[in-house]
Amino acid sequence: MSEVLRVPHPTLSITAKRCGPADEEPLLDRLETLLHADYYFRRGHFQAILARPQAAVYAVLVEGDFAAIAILYNGSTLQNLYVHPEHKRMGVGKALIEFFKPAVIRSKSNMSQGDPSAFYEKQGYQFAEADPHRPHIHLMTKNGLPPPTPATTPKAPISDARRAQLDAARQRSIEKRRQAKAAAAAALASPPAQPPPNAIPLGTGTQTGPAAVELAPAPLAPPSRDLAACPTGGEAVPVVAESPGAWWPWPD
Repeated sequence: MSEVLRVPHPTLSITAKRCGPADEEPLLDRLETLLHADYYFRRGHFQAILARPQAAVYAVLVEGDFAAIAILYNGSTLQNLYVHPEHKRMGVGKALIEFFKPAVIRSKSNMSQGDPSAFYEKQGYQFAEADPHRPHIHLMTKNGLPPPTPATTPKAPISDARRAQLDAARQRSIEKRRQAKAAAAAALASPPAQPPPNAIPLGTGTQTGPAAVELAPAPLAPPSRDLAACPTGGEAVPVVAESPGAWWPWPD
C-alpha cells in the first residue's frame, strides 16, 4: 500500500502520497507541464528514480488537487521541489519544508521563474557551496556549512587467487579479439569467389551446359503491411498507459 502523509497547514488540507513505478505516466505528464521551460526528465532516468530505495517521490495534493512534487534522497536531502503556479504563495512549499525538515536543499538557481534560493533563505537555510559538477545548483544547509561527505565502505583487498582469475579472463578476452582481427584480415585478403565454370551471363539467352547457373538475385518479397511483423513500419501505434489508480484527482 502506498504511503500517504498528512502535511500540517493552518487552513489547507495537504496530503503527500509516495509514488512508485505505477505512477510514472501521470507524474511525467505533470512534470512536463510544470517544467517544460526548465527541465526534462528522460523516461529511463525517471523510472530509475522511482525504483531507487533511497529516493522518495511524493505527489502533493491540496484540497484534492495536484499541487506539487517533492523528491527526497535518503530522507534528508531535498533533491527537487516543484510547486504548481496556481498553488504558489499559499504556504505549500513552506509547509512541505517544515514537514520533511531536510538537512540539505539543492536549489537550482537557473529556473525560468527565478532563483528559489531566496525562498529557502526565508525558511532558515544558507548557501553552503555549489555543486562541483553543476555550479548552478546551490547546496543549502541550516548552518551554512557544507554537507558532510557520505561515509564509504572501504573495498576489501583482492586475493591472489581472485587476481589470477581476473588476469586469466583478461588474457582470454585479448586472445579472442586477436583471433577475430586475424579472421577479418584473412577474409579481406582472400580472392573473391569465382562463378561456376558453366555459368552464363544474365540475359544472354544461351546455355553452355546442363549445369549452367543464371546469376540473378532472388526477387525481394513485397514489403509487409502487417505492423505486428514490421513494428517500425507503417503508422505509429499509440501506447496506452497503465491506470495509476483512483487516487489521481484528474481524468485520464
